[in-house]
Amino acid sequence: MKKLGALALLGLTLGAEKTVVGAIVYDVPAGNTTQPNNSPIWNSVGLWDGAGGVVIAPNYFLSAQHVGSLNPGGTFSLTTTISGVTSTTNYITTQSDPIPNTDLVVWQVNGTFPSQSIMPLYTGTAASEVGLPVSFVGYGLHTQGTPINVTGLVPNGWYWTGGQAKNSSTNTVTSVMNDGVHNSEALDYVFGPGDDGIYAAGDSGGGAFIDNGGQYQLAGIAYGVQEFFTETSPGVYTPLADGNNGGAFDAAIYNGTGLYVQNDMLDFIPATTAGQGGQASSVVAYENQIMSFVPEPGSAALGLGGAVLLLRRPRSL
Repeated sequence: MKKLGALALLGLTLGAEKTVVGAIVYDVPAGNTTQPNNSPIWNSVGLWDGAGGVVIAPNYFLSAQHVGSLNPGGTFSLTTTISGVTSTTNYITTQSDPIPNTDLVVWQVNGTFPSQSIMPLYTGTAASEVGLPVSFVGYGLHTQGTPINVTGLVPNGWYWTGGQAKNSSTNTVTSVMNDGVHNSEALDYVFGPGDDGIYAAGDSGGGAFIDNGGQYQLAGIAYGVQEFFTETSPGVYTPLADGNNGGAFDAAIYNGTGLYVQNDMLDFIPATTAGQGGQASSVVAYENQIMSFVPEPGSAALGLGGAVLLLRRPRSL
């Protein structure tokens, strides 16, 4: 299995520069930072502890445990654009309910979210996500940085750069796999040419959405991305630039040629030419546990803070 690094937010704790679900987009150098075609998924994602969270009920949102603290009292900031009007409302968290053996956590807040922000959970069967288009919305880095060219010959991708902002991208679910840390199910996808996007620092806790029969539903919560290294001398693996999380460098990679990754035994092995992998914690696999913390009638039918990077070892974003 490829190792992932969890991506938490930029800056402060646990992997202080690797947070996820920001989306670096292959063919959009500046990223997508406006609501796509009045899509309802945009209004469901808020800013939580430097990363993201997705509204799933009138006063509950779902996020990643590796983002910040699980102590209540923090601020969840929800910016929406409804009927052409953009507004931001802050909600104070009152309780957290982690889902055991996963990176998922349900948060309760004071106040009530707009009905247009409540996102139903994915209602398909487990593993039915494979092969389906997936849309991401998160609060991570979204701008392509300096290009990476290993030995000056092969174009590999771009360093993560820029500030955090709500952003969106798309990809395709390639498999459902073990996240490698919690032994929980995660949606896997690969970054490559075209409209593909890949998580970046700050994207953790953001949403991975699937159009299921004409209705967008929450299928995953941004978790992490694959880490890459370079070999600077025989058997010596270091980052291309200043990096964290064990020496991996912070970048969106669409071509692994000439780079290295760590396997489950923590051995460095040559990367394939395939693109970088990303993961989102599966929602459908843990729907019963999630909804057990959301008591409102009908809610099931509606069905730069902490810094961790989990994806692919996993490294949190």
